[in-house]
Amino acid sequence: MKNCDLTKGNRVAQASIGHPALKPLEAQCMQWCVQILQQQGIWREDNQGEWCSPAPAFLQYLNIDAAQVSDPAYRVLATRQLLSKPVSAALVWPAGSVTPLMVNVRWLARVLKLQACEMNLLVFCVLVKNHPHLASAIEWLGTIDRRRLSGMLAQWLGSSLHDVRVALSSAGRLCETGLLESRGDTNQTFEEHFQLFRGLEDALLMPCSPKWKMLQGLVIEPFASG
Repeated sequence: MKNCDLTKGNRVAQASIGHPALKPLEAQCMQWCVQILQQQGIWREDNQGEWCSPAPAFLQYLNIDAAQVSDPAYRVLATRQLLSKPVSAALVWPAGSVTPLMVNVRWLARVLKLQACEMNLLVFCVLVKNHPHLASAIEWLGTIDRRRLSGMLAQWLGSSLHDVRVALSSAGRLCETGLLESRGDTNQTFEEHFQLFRGLEDALLMPCSPKWKMLQGLVIEPFASG
């Protein structure tokens, strides 16, 4: 069987969906999608000995030939090739970081004295909430324990495992300030492990001046009970 052409799919600008403010962050979202799926081994053989593969729309988002992606055999071959595709571990933030999300997160980092890992984790959580393809990649992780998830986050965020564990701990600034709630160490989905302060992701995606106004209207408690 011939190799798949991984360059004929939709371009990044065409494939971009979700909140319009995320468009400058597409390169980073795509990189995370590939990293997440590679580490999880979504394409491993299932109990029937067949290879699993993501949905056609997801493969098109990753620039795999849109003309052939409807063919199940082609999708299997494409995902096998994608599995071995080298992916840079370096974060791909937009030049100048002028997007509202990055500007607002950097302001919060200065005010709350967040570490780099905490800032990147905050951006990651906002993107998972607002980027459909990244959210799909996270959903494919299924339930996962905190130890394994922390190791994956260290790779995705370009941070040390120690820094990730501190960022997710009750002593970390994100949890201490109520921006993030961390929930236990058992096997859970990504969202069950931790979630953002209610309404925070929407506030961070909007341009705001002065910056303190973006925190107005947020609920006092990180979560409503039930």
